[in-house]
Amino acid sequence: MLGDLSEVIVHVDDMKRMTAFYRDVLGLRPDVVSEWWTTFPTGRAMLALHGGGRIGTHNVRFNFDVADVDAVRTELATRGVELSEIREPIEGVRVCDGTDPEGNVFTLEERR
Repeated sequence: MLGDLSEVIVHVDDMKRMTAFYRDVLGLRPDVVSEWWTTFPTGRAMLALHGGGRIGTHNVRFNFDVADVDAVRTELATRGVELSEIREPIEGVRVCDGTDPEGNVFTLEERR
């Protein structure tokens, strides 16, 4: 019925701050950067920041696949990102959550 997820759009208040967070803190590399539209290829789906303001209190929640959640969590902590403790909601899946500067939740997910 549905095809692959191709894009996640996050409506943002401060494009410069949000672009800097995803680029400089999380390490994503943008391919389009503008005042109203910035995109980051992430493999299976595109992360797109849409300028002009948020559309609600929680605009989106998304997952990033990681090979080693412990190592990524440690690295992001050195960059000032506050992350939850790692948990295993189902056997073989380890996750932790963080938030971007505007409060959108993202999850780091390791599947064994």
